[in-house]
Amino acid sequence: MIKTLKGKILIGIIGITVIIIIVVNIIIRISVHKKFNDYVINDITTIKNITYNEFIKFNSVENLIYNSKSELLPILNNINSQYNVYISLDKNEKKNLVFIGVELNEKEKMNLIKDCNKKSVIIFTHKEKKDFYATYVYPIYENSKYIATLTIQKRYFNEYLDNKYLVIEIVIAQIILFSIMIFMIYIWTSKSVYSIGKLSKTIGDINNYNELSNTNFNIKGEDEVATLSKQFEKMRIKIVSQVYKLKCENEKVEKLEASRKEFFNCATHEMKTPLTGILGYCELLKNDVLNDKDKYKAYERIEIEGKRLKTMVENMLLIAREKENLKNKPQYFDVVEVLNEVVEEFQIVEKYQKLDYVRNNEFFTILGEEEAIRKIFLNLLDNARKYNKSNIIKIKVYKNEKLTIIIENDCGNIPKEIGDNLFEPFLKYNYGDNKMVSSGLGLFICKNLIEKNGGNIDYKINSGKICFVIIFEK
Repeated sequence: MIKTLKGKILIGIIGITVIIIIVVNIIIRISVHKKFNDYVINDITTIKNITYNEFIKFNSVENLIYNSKSELLPILNNINSQYNVYISLDKNEKKNLVFIGVELNEKEKMNLIKDCNKKSVIIFTHKEKKDFYATYVYPIYENSKYIATLTIQKRYFNEYLDNKYLVIEIVIAQIILFSIMIFMIYIWTSKSVYSIGKLSKTIGDINNYNELSNTNFNIKGEDEVATLSKQFEKMRIKIVSQVYKLKCENEKVEKLEASRKEFFNCATHEMKTPLTGILGYCELLKNDVLNDKDKYKAYERIEIEGKRLKTMVENMLLIAREKENLKNKPQYFDVVEVLNEVVEEFQIVEKYQKLDYVRNNEFFTILGEEEAIRKIFLNLLDNARKYNKSNIIKIKVYKNEKLTIIIENDCGNIPKEIGDNLFEPFLKYNYGDNKMVSSGLGLFICKNLIEKNGGNIDYKINSGKICFVIIFEK
């Protein structure tokens, strides 16, 4: 019922009405309570004023209280008989001068006299399970001299009950009216939404494209709901046709978009690293600046990079033709060993870059794609070389339960909008050097490759230095 139009209307009306009733009752309760408190305060204040006015009719209030009890007691007795109150005059909380009537709470009275400290006027109301009374404490002064404290206590329990019953009667009346209203609304909505409910149920049975294609319905009649059902049937036929066309086109677009992205990313970046290595080694061999041992390593690395490039080209062609998904099977390998190999290779090619790195003989094995991790280290070192403002690149390795690799170099001043978004794709910054070429995808690919291999990468830029932190777990 909750999901039907009738249910929603009923629940909405009930919810709104309940909120209104709660708010109205709170307002009524606060208003009644305030008026009752005002009544109590006004009533007991009036009694105090009448009593005090009787006192000041005499030449000296002090003399009346302390020396003329024969005149004072009739005044207090008269007030007590008229208003049924307890009245007392006290020097302080410990010394009572005179009182008339039944004291309602001696301890409370003494505490209030103490709290007023012969200076403050205090009106205090107290509610118990079967009682409600007020206490008025009033210091009396004559010619700026403290004389005594007038205390009045009066019970208002009957008035309190009258106010309580009034609030209860209002709540009961609201509940009765609310119940009648909900019953009448239920009857009205039941008759009004019967046809709509039937149409809604039929439409609600259609959960997916196949059911939309196979469902055919029509509500008989001439009313608005029947007309709506006929229009919906025409719309359904058009929707089925359009959805089928869109579905086919969407599949084509998704395939083309996935193929384009995959080919573009791999072709512009994955082929860049081995080509850079080959060209670097060739330049060194051409200039004849290597000794025999380094030449052998250079030829060896050229062969390795050439084979790697050949494999990449073959894989790129397969991706473009959508014949194979380029995902190597993960295997166990030593991350530190891969880093050492990349650093050694980098030192041979980039002789003008000083690497502050102590070869780490530790090992740290993970399950992933070794070639992907190699590409990450090469890419980060290449970026450090390319954007370095000095000739020093610092590399640190820390090992405990996790492996932390830090690559740091001087980067100079990088605009905040660039520095805060280095992992975003197609983000480029060339420090004003128009000859510096970048596709803006290197760090984006690094981050994705590291995360796919169970690692995490982050960076910090501080005081013109950029520090990349890579963390692997076993």
